[in-house]
Amino acid sequence: MQKVGNWFYKHPINWRMTQLLVLLLLLFGVIQFSTMGLVDVDAYYHTKMAYLIRTQGFKPEFKWLPFTILNANEYVDHHFLFHVFLVPFTFVGNLVLAGKLGAIVFASLAVWTCGIVLKKENVVGAEFWALAIFASSTGFLYRMSMARSQSLSLVWIMLTILVLFQQRWKWLIAIGWSYVWLYNAFPLIFIVVAIYVIAARITEEKWFWQTLVYAIAGVVIGLVVNPYFPINLAFIYDHFVAKLDIKSISVGMEWYPYDTNQLLKNSLGALAAFVLGAFSWGLSKKSMSLPALFMFGMSLFFGIMVFQSKRFIEYFPPFPVMFAAFAIQPVLQEKKLRWFVFTGAAFLLMVGVGFNLYQSKGDFANSDSPSLFSGSSHWLALNTPKDSIVFQTDWDDFGRLFHFNSNNIYIVGLDPTYLSLANKPLYDEWVDLTQGRGEDDWAAQIKRDFKACYAITDLKHAKFISRADKDPKFLQVYKDDNSAVYKFCKLD
Repeated sequence: MQKVGNWFYKHPINWRMTQLLVLLLLLFGVIQFSTMGLVDVDAYYHTKMAYLIRTQGFKPEFKWLPFTILNANEYVDHHFLFHVFLVPFTFVGNLVLAGKLGAIVFASLAVWTCGIVLKKENVVGAEFWALAIFASSTGFLYRMSMARSQSLSLVWIMLTILVLFQQRWKWLIAIGWSYVWLYNAFPLIFIVVAIYVIAARITEEKWFWQTLVYAIAGVVIGLVVNPYFPINLAFIYDHFVAKLDIKSISVGMEWYPYDTNQLLKNSLGALAAFVLGAFSWGLSKKSMSLPALFMFGMSLFFGIMVFQSKRFIEYFPPFPVMFAAFAIQPVLQEKKLRWFVFTGAAFLLMVGVGFNLYQSKGDFANSDSPSLFSGSSHWLALNTPKDSIVFQTDWDDFGRLFHFNSNNIYIVGLDPTYLSLANKPLYDEWVDLTQGRGEDDWAAQIKRDFKACYAITDLKHAKFISRADKDPKFLQVYKDDNSAVYKFCKLD
């Protein structure tokens, strides 16, 4: 044991980076446990899927969204590997706690691997810059702290960058393959590799086309050698095409763009780092390095994307910070900076970490209560036949409903486009009904078209609740401070 300890102490890349990982675990732990529940509705779905994989095998039958393109015959787990990685955490028993622990570990690994890339490239103060990523954006911390795939997606991007910089390019096959199994954001590997090829051509006057070949080979293998082949191909097509026209269907807010003021408020540190990197380039007498130009290109790409969709905040902030880290290295070597410069930088880092920690705790504390549908779901599980369909009034309620009650089946979930793609008229009808519109015999319409005899709603759907309360065929059988359940027909 003493030999192992001495080895870690003598190898800073191991000892110091281990300290960094422990610190990140503590910081993300403070954020995560500032609220009782999981901060995102999809996180409830992910933890339940991990539990089902543990208890039923790697491909559990998915029967809970029969009206959508995720029906039992067409279901594709496009977060399959992420769910597998969540499985060990489900042994704690409480699935909400499992999601929290998984989110802490995965978020910490995401930032930590950024530090590993810097350390492997001999960046002075790699640990400092990794913590600067934590201090760069509250939006980034919020997205990273969700029990969702984006944290591990960033890990996979960093692994891609690591093998590119180390020129161990054949590993791109394994990374591409596993990325397809992990998350539908796998096309990002092509962007990463393409930016590397361009940066290498500019700085080293070489075309490293083979990197693209290896990445393509890995992705193709991942698509074909896949637990859900060949239906995964159709799902991927539907999933991406649907996001090209988000104006036609109301999807999650993460798909809509930031405005400048929002980005300045939640990512000022990342934007300041980009300016610092550009300023450092101007001060340096040396030509730009491949890593610096690469990080500049990545910053531009994700900067543009974050103005297209808020969800890209989960990728943008690390790259301006890493760009600054690489760009400033020649300046540190060429100019004799005084002690107060480093002291000031350390002070700003501590202030940034503390402020973002405080702000993120507040953001998490304002999230919805985990009990939002727990009481009504428990009532449905105990009082309705197994596999009976429940009409819900919001698509993003599915995550919690499924988490707390897999006894019943639901109308739409995870993404409203999944119902729209399967049956657009039925989707439009569902939207009308959730707003209290529909035929005169409302109960008969829901039973006829959705095969449901029960409806569940949060208390914010005032139009639906008002009409249900006035309809003599609707009987309110359960209500608490968060939700209500109605029964409106006899079961056949």
